[in-house]
Amino acid sequence: MDKCCRRTCTLMIYRRNPMSLSHISFLAPNPVSSSITVLTAGSHITKPGHRVGAQIIDYCLIHHVVSGQGFFQCRGQRYTVSAGSSFFIFPDELVDYESSIDSPWHYYWVGFRSGAAYQMLDEMGISIDMPVVEAKGKRRISAFLRLIERHFLDRSAIAELQAQAYTQLLIAEYGKSLHTAIPLKNSNEGAGNIAKAIRWMNTHYHEPISIERLALTIGYHRSHMTRLFHKYTGTAPMTYLFQIRMRRAQSLLHGHLSIEQVAAATGYADPLYFSKQFKKWMGLTPTEYRNTRY
Repeated sequence: MDKCCRRTCTLMIYRRNPMSLSHISFLAPNPVSSSITVLTAGSHITKPGHRVGAQIIDYCLIHHVVSGQGFFQCRGQRYTVSAGSSFFIFPDELVDYESSIDSPWHYYWVGFRSGAAYQMLDEMGISIDMPVVEAKGKRRISAFLRLIERHFLDRSAIAELQAQAYTQLLIAEYGKSLHTAIPLKNSNEGAGNIAKAIRWMNTHYHEPISIERLALTIGYHRSHMTRLFHKYTGTAPMTYLFQIRMRRAQSLLHGHLSIEQVAAATGYADPLYFSKQFKKWMGLTPTEYRNTRY
């Protein structure tokens, strides 16, 4: 058993009395207050050119596209959203989205309020600046959304609890599919500082970042910061930064920026090096990836 398990799991086995039972107890290493209020859920096979324009809402709304293609616009950025992708609308943001004329969308959606969930999405790299994602767990995401819709239609109190539970599982699936390690939340100073480092990376990923600069932001020596970062996230700081940059690049490639502009916007001064890194991430060059979206 590794050190983590020794800290979080207590195993007691009584062998002398054959009638006794093994007693296994677990302590949650990352207790999270994530109360969610589900407000709306459903699905829509849109008509060609269906458009929702100039919309502002006061809750979070997730759309997951199961077929078709369309466009989503937020903060002046226009994204192409195809089957298998999701787009997130955050509270108090002006958005516009439109289904393709030639290949209209079929999507599921869920709308909810939860400050803790908004924060978790941000830590996964899903934010106002990165509102379109292509998660790998597409079938599970679709399945959770169908379950949310089914339970939401039943207006009983139990059904509402089930809809809340499946919405939490949906958000967890995005984190799992994006291979994002969410830092542990506890009173430990190290955990808090690593969470601070992650927030800093999510807002400065477009700048040149070194281990030294990152360590300086939280007041640690680089080697100590690297050990703590791996302890709380399971990955190295520069690997985590690479993941943030690549997810942001995927999002931007849904729009109409040039490859050079996408490279610069994600912290790469050399477009050729950016293209090599992106191919390492996706198995496709940025141009090939973009062409698959149209």
